Amino acid sequence: MAPIAARERYIVVDVETDGPIPGPHSMLALGAVACDPAGHELDAWYANFEALPGAAPHPDTQAFWDRFPEAYAATRTSPLLPPEEAMQSFALWIRRSTGNARHRAVLVAAPAGFDAMWVHWYEWRFLGEAPTRRTSVDLKSLAMGLNGGAWHPALQVFRQPAVLGARPHHALDDARRHAAVFCHLRAAAPAGSGATGGPATP
Repeated sequence: MAPIAARERYIVVDVETDGPIPGPHSMLALGAVACDPAGHELDAWYANFEALPGAAPHPDTQAFWDRFPEAYAATRTSPLLPPEEAMQSFALWIRRSTGNARHRAVLVAAPAGFDAMWVHWYEWRFLGEAPTRRTSVDLKSLAMGLNGGAWHPALQVFRQPAVLGARPHHALDDARRHAAVFCHLRAAAPAGSGATGGPATP
């Protein structure tokens, strides 16, 4: 049987929203990149979402978007999918990316506490299940663990040349940028750490 890590598909996600929490506010866009255990991109998915009925932008988030009008306009570009339709498409893409469950989907985000929370809420609200199986790897925490446990030095990996140059605040570009970070971290992980997909030492 293949090692556990070899049976995993890492789904690196990034969301753009109009507020801090789902429900009162809406997801505007979701980008996702499927990676193999080495962190290499296998496939990608993206959608812009219609706003939730009765939801409204949070003033602080709207002020943020006012500083990035082109990025905000990109989230409102047609087609805008109803949330249920978008999430059904996302679930089908995950099933395809995982070989119809031959591989386990593991969500990766930066930060997972924000992006993964939005994805899981939309999964349960519009699908009644979680294709990402309630998993989440926080990319910045992973960087901390591989860089001595300090927060600010760990953030330097997000400034690697390989991850610069993408459009800021575009969900698919940010997901690809974070997938590049994930690939870099796995390649730089010490032998025997388990972070490269090999067996971890006890």
